[in-house]
Amino acid sequence: MIDFKDIISMYNSLYTKESLNFLPEYSVGTNIMYLKWCSREPSAAVLIRPLVDYLFFLKPKHFYYLLACHIPKRGMAPAIKRKTKKTTKKETKLNAIIKKVLKWTDSEFEKQASIINKVILSNSTYWQKEFGLK
Repeated sequence: MIDFKDIISMYNSLYTKESLNFLPEYSVGTNIMYLKWCSREPSAAVLIRPLVDYLFFLKPKHFYYLLACHIPKRGMAPAIKRKTKKTTKKETKLNAIIKKVLKWTDSEFEKQASIINKVILSNSTYWQKEFGLK
């Protein structure tokens, strides 16, 4: 598995005048990721657009060279935000029973959360007795 630090160092080497960094497990997917990241910058997106035609015809390493030649060099690459895993909310027993009775998924429950808070959770002691929790 490729380490995220190595991926970022390769991305930074595209924008700087330092020598290019390479990974041992380099693939087309890595090039697609770099194209996506580089295209977030409008000035670079115009320069990168014609290169997409060569993505699957060149070897991944050669496409990386091509990409590095077309991106304007500067001191530092634009910042990339790393996606993090979503934190799961601890679900109460009352919410679990409401979802089970209404046959809702988590996303449906979240969409209706404001209504549930107003109607059911505002008087939770009554509903806990109704559903047999107390």
